[in-house]
Amino acid sequence: MSIDKPNFNCGYFVHMPIFKRCFGDLVSKRKKIKLSHRFFFFVQITLLMCGLATSVYLAASHYRNYNDIEYQSFCAISRSLNCDTVSQSSYAVFLGVPLAVWGALGYLFFTCVAVFFRLRSDRTPGWVTSLFVSLLFCMISLYLIVISSWIIHSYCLMCILTYGINFLLLYFSWLAMK
Repeated sequence: MSIDKPNFNCGYFVHMPIFKRCFGDLVSKRKKIKLSHRFFFFVQITLLMCGLATSVYLAASHYRNYNDIEYQSFCAISRSLNCDTVSQSSYAVFLGVPLAVWGALGYLFFTCVAVFFRLRSDRTPGWVTSLFVSLLFCMISLYLIVISSWIIHSYCLMCILTYGINFLLLYFSWLAMK
């Protein structure tokens, strides 16, 4: 029994005759879907607005934590999963301003950059800039994850949400450049 060489390369199982009979048409006629820059822009703006909303909530929670002694955020679940513990640490403030405020300013800046490059006719530099800004956001997120894990020994659910948003921004910026 001889196996014909297929005209498509999708791995070892494609060369098996039974696979070719059942799924050969699907594999050989598979089309590469190219998404538009408009789609990536919409996803990027949606993620940026979610990040902005999360940062505004975290900033409000930070200020309420310091001004209202009885305040307890919804994510104060346990000792290791407690937004209040994280926001009361000395690492939650940079240059006298809460990190959540810096995050909100960062998301606003990123939104302005995205809209600026969207309005231009040449969009490629916009995705390169988005990639670098989101890479910076991800590096800051990794630093904060290390601080939260090894020094504070407590995690903030809303902070984890912003880390996820930052990594999704990086992923979609990378996809848009391909």
